Amino acid sequence: MKLRAKLSLTLCGAAAVLIAGVQWLRIGLEEREAVNGLADFARWRMESGGRTQCEAAPATFRDPPNEMLRWLPPEGGPFPPPPPPGAGWLGPMPGDGVGQPFRGPRIEMFAYGPDFISANPSAPAFPEDLRKGLESGVRQRGSILDVGGRHDVQVGVRMNWSEGSCAVVLAWRHGYESATGPLAGIAYSILIVGGLLIAALLVTSPFVKRVGRLAEAVRSAPAGHYRGSVAVGGKDEIAELGRAFEAAAAEVRARIAEVEQREQTLRVFVENTTHDVMLPLTVLQGHLSDLRDALYAASEGERGLVIGGIEESHYLASLLQNLGVAASLEAGRPQPRRDQVSWPSLIERVVQRHAPIARGKGVLLDVALPGEDVRVLGDLTLLEQALSNIVHNAVRYNEEGGHVAVILEADASRFLVRVIDDGPGVSASDMAKLSERAYRGDGARARYPDGKGLGLAIARQVADQHGFELKLAHPEAGGLQVELSGPVAPR
Repeated sequence: MKLRAKLSLTLCGAAAVLIAGVQWLRIGLEEREAVNGLADFARWRMESGGRTQCEAAPATFRDPPNEMLRWLPPEGGPFPPPPPPGAGWLGPMPGDGVGQPFRGPRIEMFAYGPDFISANPSAPAFPEDLRKGLESGVRQRGSILDVGGRHDVQVGVRMNWSEGSCAVVLAWRHGYESATGPLAGIAYSILIVGGLLIAALLVTSPFVKRVGRLAEAVRSAPAGHYRGSVAVGGKDEIAELGRAFEAAAAEVRARIAEVEQREQTLRVFVENTTHDVMLPLTVLQGHLSDLRDALYAASEGERGLVIGGIEESHYLASLLQNLGVAASLEAGRPQPRRDQVSWPSLIERVVQRHAPIARGKGVLLDVALPGEDVRVLGDLTLLEQALSNIVHNAVRYNEEGGHVAVILEADASRFLVRVIDDGPGVSASDMAKLSERAYRGDGARARYPDGKGLGLAIARQVADQHGFELKLAHPEAGGLQVELSGPVAPR
């Protein structure tokens, strides 16, 4: 989940909590104001003649008097006829107009002594919760009651005098409603909190954008070998994070440069060594071939020594070429060259190169090519070395009197090069690992313990880089069959 989405969800959750908190606080403040207002009214009423009336007739005191209750309007109903002259109204009765009474909340009051017992038998029992509050030392204690779905305010008030039958007053306000109403309160809360959320999003938006730019720079850094800049402006934690990554990228660049320098040095060393050694090896192979022809009439033992020398020199040349190719492949070159390569020409060169060693071992090396040219897109050097490794193994690990065939087949879309020998072959367990780097079967190690196991591994790696497929199989006549296949080049 993106940072902006997480921030939005977090703010929405905080908004829900804030709305609930604001509602709770608003309701609490309004209820407290209603209790305090009713308590102030009770004190004002008792100090404005109510105490005198109460002490004069405590057994009948209530505000408003009993005879006035019948002129109270019912809930939501019309006003009854006005009271008789002189009856008066002991509640808050300012006028809405001339001669019109005020339709305000209905308020009743009863007087009690210090022991919370009223001299008026019609007065209700003093509420226990209010009594405990006043007994604890507070001057007033109130509550909101739910009476048949209607909210009433009830408050117990201790007067400024502590003696007499009117020391404590119970005031009851019927039909209390919130000043704003629940829906309006929620709407106001949503507006306030929504404004805060919008302000928070506007404030945090630049930080989110900076984090996004930093993430994009970090993601693109590997493609540029960590050479690009990922620093972001500012002096806060985001800028510190960018500078920390810059420092890490600089260290990575130094390591990459060091590794590249080592690889370059190794490649140059291998290339130079291969070139310098291949020249005397080529000359040596020529001299040994001439010596073999000159000693053809000599004894069999002498001819065997010359043939062995030719074979070892040929193997040494192949090993040096493999080292050069392996160094090139290990350098991490992303894609080989894509040149037009003629398979028949390449196969003929490989066969001619291995023909002398095959004759020396008494192995018949044969080739079968189609009548037309078959071309592929690839790296000539790598493909020739891959096929040379396959043919070299087929000749080297065969026995005297054996056969090696290099066959090229092709159609309009694909080619297939098969190198088949009838030598000792390999076991089924060795077949699966034969093309792994440095792996050699038991038979190969027994006959030639000095081998490196690079030939088929390089051939498979070259095939993979070209998108070709390399398969190993057991031919019906025994030995080993190596197949190299892939698409032909467009004509």
